[in-house]
Amino acid sequence: MHFSGYIGYSLLILITVGWLLGVRIRLSAGLPVILGSLFFVFVAVILPVSGRPLIHSWWLIPAGFAFTFLVTFVVASGFQLSVDFLDFWVAHMCQ
Repeated sequence: MHFSGYIGYSLLILITVGWLLGVRIRLSAGLPVILGSLFFVFVAVILPVSGRPLIHSWWLIPAGFAFTFLVTFVVASGFQLSVDFLDFWVAHMCQ
Protein backbone atom coordinates (compact mmCIF):
# COMPACT_ATOMS: atom_id res chain seq x y z
CA MET A 1 0.00 0.00 0.00
CA HIS A 2 2.82 2.41 0.79
CA PHE A 3 4.53 1.62 -2.50
CA SER A 4 1.49 2.56 -4.59
CA GLY A 5 1.16 5.75 -2.52
CA TYR A 6 4.72 6.73 -3.35
CA ILE A 7 4.10 6.02 -7.03
CA GLY A 8 0.93 8.14 -6.99
CA TYR A 9 2.63 10.97 -5.15
CA SER A 10 5.56 10.88 -7.59
CA LEU A 11 3.08 11.12 -10.45
CA LEU A 12 1.39 14.04 -8.68
CA ILE A 13 4.73 15.83 -8.33
CA LEU A 14 5.51 15.25 -12.04
CA ILE A 15 2.13 16.64 -13.08
CA THR A 16 2.60 19.62 -10.76
CA VAL A 17 6.05 20.44 -12.12
CA GLY A 18 4.88 20.01 -15.71
CA TRP A 19 1.85 22.21 -15.16
CA LEU A 20 3.95 24.87 -13.45
CA LEU A 21 6.42 24.91 -16.32
CA GLY A 22 3.55 25.18 -18.78
CA VAL A 23 2.14 28.19 -16.96
CA ARG A 24 5.59 29.74 -16.65
CA ILE A 25 6.52 29.28 -20.32
CA ARG A 26 3.16 30.22 -21.81
CA LEU A 27 2.47 33.66 -20.45
CA SER A 28 -0.93 33.83 -22.13
CA ALA A 29 -2.30 30.99 -20.00
CA GLY A 30 -5.85 31.60 -18.97
CA LEU A 31 -7.51 31.49 -15.60
CA PRO A 32 -8.38 27.75 -15.72
CA VAL A 33 -4.77 26.78 -16.39
CA ILE A 34 -3.47 28.98 -13.58
CA LEU A 35 -6.08 27.72 -11.10
CA GLY A 36 -5.33 24.13 -12.10
CA SER A 37 -1.67 24.75 -11.43
CA LEU A 38 -2.45 26.26 -8.04
CA PHE A 39 -4.64 23.26 -7.20
CA PHE A 40 -1.87 20.79 -7.96
CA VAL A 41 0.74 22.81 -6.04
CA PHE A 42 -1.59 23.12 -3.06
CA VAL A 43 -2.35 19.39 -3.04
CA ALA A 44 1.30 18.41 -3.52
CA VAL A 45 2.31 20.51 -0.51
CA ILE A 46 -0.63 19.84 1.81
CA LEU A 47 -0.84 16.06 1.33
CA PRO A 48 2.44 15.15 3.05
CA VAL A 49 2.28 18.05 5.53
CA SER A 50 -1.17 17.00 6.76
CA GLY A 51 0.05 13.48 7.52
CA ARG A 52 -2.51 11.83 5.27
CA PRO A 53 -1.48 8.66 3.45
CA LEU A 54 0.05 9.33 0.04
CA ILE A 55 -2.41 6.86 -1.51
CA HIS A 56 -4.87 9.79 -1.61
CA SER A 57 -2.86 11.24 -4.48
CA TRP A 58 -4.52 8.68 -6.74
CA TRP A 59 -7.91 10.36 -6.42
CA LEU A 60 -6.54 13.90 -6.12
CA ILE A 61 -4.96 13.73 -9.59
CA PRO A 62 -8.29 13.15 -11.41
CA ALA A 63 -9.94 15.66 -9.05
CA GLY A 64 -7.44 18.29 -10.23
CA PHE A 65 -8.26 17.64 -13.86
CA ALA A 66 -11.99 17.72 -13.06
CA PHE A 67 -11.52 21.02 -11.20
CA THR A 68 -9.71 22.49 -14.20
CA PHE A 69 -12.42 21.24 -16.55
CA LEU A 70 -15.12 22.75 -14.32
CA VAL A 71 -13.35 26.12 -14.16
CA THR A 72 -12.88 26.06 -17.94
CA PHE A 73 -16.60 25.37 -18.41
CA VAL A 74 -17.61 28.20 -16.06
CA VAL A 75 -15.23 30.68 -17.69
CA ALA A 76 -16.25 29.64 -21.22
CA SER A 77 -19.96 29.92 -20.46
CA GLY A 78 -19.51 33.58 -19.56
CA PHE A 79 -21.06 33.20 -16.11
CA GLN A 80 -20.42 36.32 -14.12
CA LEU A 81 -21.65 37.45 -10.76
CA SER A 82 -22.73 41.00 -11.35
CA VAL A 83 -22.57 43.59 -8.61
CA ASP A 84 -26.33 44.15 -8.88
CA PHE A 85 -27.01 40.47 -8.20
CA LEU A 86 -24.70 40.49 -5.19
CA ASP A 87 -26.29 43.66 -3.81
CA PHE A 88 -29.74 42.14 -4.25
CA TRP A 89 -28.71 38.88 -2.59
CA VAL A 90 -26.97 40.58 0.36
CA ALA A 91 -29.92 42.97 0.87
CA HIS A 92 -32.40 40.08 1.09
CA MET A 93 -30.18 37.89 3.25
CA CYS A 94 -29.60 40.66 5.81
CA GLN A 95 -33.30 41.44 6.37
